[in-house]
Formats: sequence, structure tokens, C-alpha cells
Amino acid sequence: MSAAGGLLIELRAAVTAGVAPGVALTHAVRRHPDALPELAPVAGTLSLGAPIAAAVGLLPADDALAGSLVRALAIAETCGAGALDAVGQAEHALREEADLRRRLGVRTAQARSTLRVLAMVPAASAGLIAVVQPVAVRFYFQPLGRGMVLSAVVLAIAARRWAAAIVARVAREAAAADPLGAAPGGAAGVAELIATALAAGLAPAAAVAMAARFAPDAARPPLRAAAGRMDAGSSARDAFADGALAPLGLALDAALRWGAPAQHALRGYAEAVRADRRAALDAAAERAELHLVFPTTLLTLPSFGLVVVPPLLWAALRG
Repeated sequence: MSAAGGLLIELRAAVTAGVAPGVALTHAVRRHPDALPELAPVAGTLSLGAPIAAAVGLLPADDALAGSLVRALAIAETCGAGALDAVGQAEHALREEADLRRRLGVRTAQARSTLRVLAMVPAASAGLIAVVQPVAVRFYFQPLGRGMVLSAVVLAIAARRWAAAIVARVAREAAAADPLGAAPGGAAGVAELIATALAAGLAPAAAVAMAARFAPDAARPPLRAAAGRMDAGSSARDAFADGALAPLGLALDAALRWGAPAQHALRGYAEAVRADRRAALDAAAERAELHLVFPTTLLTLPSFGLVVVPPLLWAALRG
């Protein structure tokens, strides 16, 4: 079990026992300080008696793991109900986000190994020359030799940077599959915040407004606009129609029209968004493995040739 899992077990037990969400979160963070280090300043603020809502702004701008937990608990505390549901939902979100990060690490492991190999090529090549043909090492001290070594190093650095850009693109393309892009938690996190507010007993328009209050910055404008339209009498479908969260509006609208539990529909939407991100990550990782052929072929191999071939020819001609 992960450290984060232990923190969530502690938090769930405290909330089930009737402990207030802020007190429960503070106690869980103190019991498991290494689980989510980002929660340390949040726990410090809560220990002074501040509400969870006041601690949301202490979260790192790009944090999705701790953010999903704190935002869900802030909604539950503000609404005065739904803390246990918020913990369960945050637990699921934490597990999904952690799985996406692990998946990214696994799918790019080969590419990152290639980066390390590319960085060692020039030095390894020179070392090989020193072992196989010690006389050839003198070539590196000639003006022409120094120039070729410098060229080889430049090519190797360029190859590493090119390859690093290819690997970094995997995460960007996976994030692009989310309607909110790289916003912490993405559209899935937003849907789950609305579901938390609904589970706490709020009406749909009020739940969207509550989610807008605690959502990441990128999600607040469309949520506020949608909440205003729903307050004015628009359906959820129409309220979200002109933005990136239109599919969320469709899921919410269908559930409301049929009288189905809207939080279940929103969680289904969140699952679909995460599935799209996983598929995009897998496809991007496969493309990255193919694209790494180009820096290897166009830059690394010439770098290797500049370090190995000229000194051997020079030694042969002198011999």
C-alpha cells in the first residue's frame, strides 16, 4: 500500500467517526507526513483554525493529487455534508492520477534510457579509442582533432535536447486529450467536484457554482458562466454548450432529465476523460519511440563517427 493510501485510510476513519473534515485532514497529514508533502502547509493552516476553503490557495498551481483531495473536502466542509463521499471520490481521483503518472513513467522508460545512452556516447567513444588504439589518442590534441571532438560534443548535446523534447511531448499530448488541457485534475477533476457538491445536497446550479469556487483557475470561468446560465433557467446542456466542458453538460443534462443520480453520470464522464488521456498517452509514447530514431541517426551516429573514425585513420596513416 502506498503512503498516500495510508493517509486516505486514516482520513476515512476519522470522517466516518464524525470528526470535522479539517480536523480529520490535519490529523491524517500529521500521521503520514511523507504521503503527500504538498499537504504540509495546508495542515499547518488548518491547525490554526482556518477553514479548508482558506487553504486551497496554498496548493501548488500544477498539483493534481493533493488538489483533488483538498478541493473535495473544502466543498464538503462548506456544504456541511458529504465529507465521507468526498473522501471516497478523492481516493478514486488520487488513484487514477497516480496511475496516469506511473503509466507515463513506464511508457517513456525506454525513451529516457535512450537519452542517458546518448549522453554517454562521446565519452564512451573516446574511452574505446584509448583502450583499442592508445596511439590514436594523440589525434585529439591536434588542432583538427580538437575541432572534431568539439563538433562531436555539439552533435551529442543537440541529439540529447532533441530527444528530450520528443519525450516531453508525450506528457503534453496526453494532457491535450483532456478538455481542460494541463489544468490540475483536468475535466475529470471538475466533474468530480460537481458530483461532490451534488452528493452534499446542493441543487445542480448551486453545485456547479460551488465547484467553480474551488476548481483550478483554468476551470473557474466556464463553470461560473455555466452556473449563471443554469440559475437563469437554461438546461445543463445549454449552459455548457459553448465551452470545452460541453460533454460534461450533456452528461449532467441527461441525468437530470431522466431523474437519474447526476453524480453517477458525472463520475462516468470523469472515467471517460481519463480513459481518453490513457489512450492518448499510449499513442504518444509509441510515436516517441519511433521519432527517437531521428536524433539517433542524424546526430548521435555522426557524433560517434567524428570521435572514432578520424583518430583511427590518423593512427593508421602515421603507422
